Amino acid sequence: MVSLRFLLFLSWRDFVTSYQGSYLGTFWGIIEPVYYICLTFFFFQYVIGASLIAGHPYATYVLPPMLGWLVASNSVQTGIGTVSQYRHYLHEKFDLRYIAFIKLLPIFVIHILMLIVLGAFFLLSGIAESISAVYLLYANFCLALLLTGLFWLLMSVSPFVKDVRNIVGVALQFGFWVAPIFWELGRFPGPLAWIMRLNPFYYPLHLYRVAFNGIEEPLLNMQSVIFWAWCIFLLYFGNRTYKRARAQFGDVVF
Repeated sequence: MVSLRFLLFLSWRDFVTSYQGSYLGTFWGIIEPVYYICLTFFFFQYVIGASLIAGHPYATYVLPPMLGWLVASNSVQTGIGTVSQYRHYLHEKFDLRYIAFIKLLPIFVIHILMLIVLGAFFLLSGIAESISAVYLLYANFCLALLLTGLFWLLMSVSPFVKDVRNIVGVALQFGFWVAPIFWELGRFPGPLAWIMRLNPFYYPLHLYRVAFNGIEEPLLNMQSVIFWAWCIFLLYFGNRTYKRARAQFGDVVF
């Protein structure tokens, strides 16, 4: 059994290594997200600040789910090629599924920092009256579980199918516009709206919007059932794919 301290050490080392060689080092992990939040906040606030969507300020309606999509997109891309990166552990009794924790932890830590900065901007500027920490925590929990299943699946398939990176890149470009960032379901007719609801990222991204806009949303509804069905399927299928591919990793990464 791998200790939590060892996993935290590997996660921190992976984060530090990604900024190795730069003058500011790991400070870029803080500077970049804060700069992004400041830039996008002032754009939405002062360029299109008067705009409303579904009765809510454009900034609070668009920016929170956009941050959710950014962490999802970054996490999905990170899952590709991790087996090759950690191939030195193939000869040891190390469960490579732990790589999901090692890789996703720094991403979510920075993501939470970005949410804190964004929330502070909204509250200090008076755009948002309150922010629900419960919905935000739940949204992050949902997103983390969903991405873990996807991570296991992509991590297991990518060593054998070299086109996975390109396929994922195209899918993410399409997903950015299909995800509920710039639109609301009320714009679509019934059948099309249900198709949009089948997007596994719809529910967690919608929760980000709920948290920042004071929308009353029950945690248990049809959309949550669809999401948890997706989540259970991806965790099961990703885990099963990993178990079947684990024995052949050494044949393709060395």
